[in-house]
Amino acid sequence: MDILEVIAASGFIGAKIAVPVLRITASIFLAAAVSKDCKARQNTSSVLWGIIMLLSPVFFGIVYFIYSRFFTDLKPETQKEKRDAKCAKILCLISVFIYAVMAAVIIISFIIISSSVIAGAIQNY
Repeated sequence: MDILEVIAASGFIGAKIAVPVLRITASIFLAAAVSKDCKARQNTSSVLWGIIMLLSPVFFGIVYFIYSRFFTDLKPETQKEKRDAKCAKILCLISVFIYAVMAAVIIISFIIISSSVIAGAIQNY
């Protein structure tokens, strides 16, 4: 196996394995964050919001943010609700961090694959 093939394979591993795993992990953290936030705001459909967040986390994350901040007046009042709200914020930050790592992996994989293809073309020329 040539060194260029090894480099290209590492890029494909990042793009084909790491990115989907990171996306699923971030979606789970975001679904848990929304579910905790729903419980803190005494919303009875926390499980439904959690399931919806697993399907399309970015789109429904924006929808939930607008809904929870501008269309509901419920604020966490009890100590348990405040803990749930704090836990939701932490889970959301973890999810955003994982999405940032995923974006970095995509960019790095693209650079690695592109550079190995270009180097292979130059080598064969």
